[in-house]
Amino acid sequence: LPESDPLGPMGEAMSYALGALASFIMEHPDGMKIASDGLLAMEMHRQVQYPEAIAAYQKADAKLRHPAIKMNLGALLALSEHPNEAIRPLTEAAEDRNLTIGAQQALGMANAAMKRYRQAVRHFLQALQGISDEDLTQGSQPSIFTELAPELTNQNDEYLEIMAQRFTDLMRGRDWGQRIGDMQRQLVEILREQGIKGVIDFLTAAESDRLAASVALIDQYIRKNLYTLAMDEAHRAVEFSPNYLPIHHRMAEVMMKEGRVRQAITKYNSIARTYLARGENDRASEMLRNVLEMAPLDIAVREAYISLLEEEERWNEALDQYVGMADVHHQLGNFEQARETFVLSERIAQRTNAAPDKLVQIKHRIADIDQMRLDIRRAQKIYEEIIQLDANDERAHRMLVDLNYRQGNQVEAVRRLDKLLSIYARSKQVQRIVKLLEELVALYPNDGALRSRLAAIYQQMKRVPEAIQQLDALGELQLEAGLHKEAANTIRQIIGLKPPQVEDYEQLLAQLGG
Repeated sequence: LPESDPLGPMGEAMSYALGALASFIMEHPDGMKIASDGLLAMEMHRQVQYPEAIAAYQKADAKLRHPAIKMNLGALLALSEHPNEAIRPLTEAAEDRNLTIGAQQALGMANAAMKRYRQAVRHFLQALQGISDEDLTQGSQPSIFTELAPELTNQNDEYLEIMAQRFTDLMRGRDWGQRIGDMQRQLVEILREQGIKGVIDFLTAAESDRLAASVALIDQYIRKNLYTLAMDEAHRAVEFSPNYLPIHHRMAEVMMKEGRVRQAITKYNSIARTYLARGENDRASEMLRNVLEMAPLDIAVREAYISLLEEEERWNEALDQYVGMADVHHQLGNFEQARETFVLSERIAQRTNAAPDKLVQIKHRIADIDQMRLDIRRAQKIYEEIIQLDANDERAHRMLVDLNYRQGNQVEAVRRLDKLLSIYARSKQVQRIVKLLEELVALYPNDGALRSRLAAIYQQMKRVPEAIQQLDALGELQLEAGLHKEAANTIRQIIGLKPPQVEDYEQLLAQLGG
């Protein structure tokens, strides 16, 4: 860069324009058309008599369109608080490659003065890109400002206003060239470590240059486990830049490392709410999700997260959080609140056409609570609803078997059992059939239907001794119940299996008239 002008690239462009205009008047045949006006404009310009210079430049511009006139006229209008009039000549001046950077800076200033901050930031970034392109150390790599431009110009008005002022200040003063170079290096590092969000935070923070050094020092202390020094430096940074959230994030990180979990969670939650207030829902969502990983039982944080998800109509995620909140109530022993929250989750799942398996999962949780509270009939109704949603839900079938047995509905229990056994049979899960029947026989040893089914599966598996044992027990139950005909049929089955002491069974069969 040439020797720095305190007005920044705009000042450099104005100086160049003065020389170019003087040469044009002296050397070009058309220069005489504007000689008197042009020379007067340049003299008034050098004497910082801007109103007179503007008037003379306007007269010269009316006679001959020249980029140097456009540049100085537009820049002086911007400096003289006539930003609206400055836009057109500066836009034309920007087409001259020797004036582009300065004209873009002046356009940024003019737009900022008119509170058109998005356009202002766009022009400032174009000026900074031009400066980067002139820096030979950049080589063929794209400017960091080129990479950031789409994201930075897409921020909200509050951020755009702050960034417009930031860039205005950056490109003024004798050392503007050095400061722009320093900023480039800082932004490259921040983008690599924190992403675009970190860059935006940095550019919109008070005293961001000072912040960069402070953050680096805090991180150094944290790496060395010097948490007290890290926290002291963080507090100093907050004093001069209270709204720079990465500092608060590091304070929360230190609190966590020191074991002050509740204070850290409070700090993280505060950061998330600040993001919400700024309308940065993505960052608030990420923060709340991280807090929930650290404090899954924190109802207030989960409620805040749910509100955010509902606001953005992210229903699937909201549904997961409702289920999670119901689980928290359950863990804390708030069973009534847990059930109410699961029921609310169920309504949301139905309203949003959630996947059937999600609805089944919620219904199972509700039924579990009902069983725990001994509300058998309500649990039974829910399990029946589950089967309507998923006819092959094995757990619901099993629960209906148990619930019917507990209520003494033996016939209905066996009917439900047969449906479950058919599910196992279709998928050829023979061992599950055996295990289930053995468990039920152990629970309900006087149920002949269970022993009959267990004996049948044992016979299919060639486990003859176990089949005989079950048939023998079944026969005794039938005899005790006075079911002599059924007992005779059972004894015939036993004899067909050729058990030891088969004569005893034959004698018993004869006594029964078989």
